[in-house]
Amino acid sequence: MKGGDMMPARKIWDVAIIGAGPGGSNAAAAALQDGLSVVQIERFKFPRQKPCAGGITNKGLRSLQCNVVPVIRSNWSVFEYNLWGDRGSMFTFGSTVLSMVVRPEFDNHLVRENLCRNNFTFFDGERVSREGIHYDGLFQIVTPKRTVLARQLIGADGANGVVNRLFRITHIQKYAYAAEVNLTRDVAHSEKPLNPCMDLFAVPRGYGWVFPKNDQWSVGLYTFARGINLKQELLSYLHAKGFSVTGDPLATFEAHAIPVGGWRVAIPPVPVYVVGD
Repeated sequence: MKGGDMMPARKIWDVAIIGAGPGGSNAAAAALQDGLSVVQIERFKFPRQKPCAGGITNKGLRSLQCNVVPVIRSNWSVFEYNLWGDRGSMFTFGSTVLSMVVRPEFDNHLVRENLCRNNFTFFDGERVSREGIHYDGLFQIVTPKRTVLARQLIGADGANGVVNRLFRITHIQKYAYAAEVNLTRDVAHSEKPLNPCMDLFAVPRGYGWVFPKNDQWSVGLYTFARGINLKQELLSYLHAKGFSVTGDPLATFEAHAIPVGGWRVAIPPVPVYVVGD
């Protein structure tokens, strides 16, 4: 650089979003539609794996800012809420009440849609720590590869993510636990047709679920109980629901803790927000 030349100005985005799940990507789409510039940072490389049953209600679909029809795997107008080992309740509606997606595909689709818009930048495979977020009139977000500057910050990295923990917006009171497998129809068979369902008390202090798609079933358990063997419980549930599987039925097993709470909200003194379910 020659003497007298000025240093080029660093880019400042209107909004920085940490996390690239549906909440973060939908927030990005809404901001882009209002003419804001957006940078989204995700710790995992996309497309990423994400345990999730993959059911979207009509209200959820209406809230989305982009077309997701290309990644909907099935639509359902029937849903079952069953009391495990006692009785079943099947509800039939005149139109679709639940649409099914596969989360890795769904998340990736939302990001791709945003990448077609102006003023959107996406960085994946870049982790942000609590120590990497600073505010002095602008947010400075440090990843292993770069420093991002933004006027506003949205935390879409989960209730236990770095944004919520740093700014203490919501209070997590306890944790539940979920375990899931995705059984493709080329290796799994069901004794009878299965509707989307929740089976209350199929696991202690929790429920089981089956969410069918056109080419697979998402089958899982959700529980507040601690000290139980989720793998064994899930195997028992698969057997009770009439599944037979070629090979290891737990080959796609995923388990994770789910923060519960968040209804007590503290408004931070800086322009930071959280989104998600």
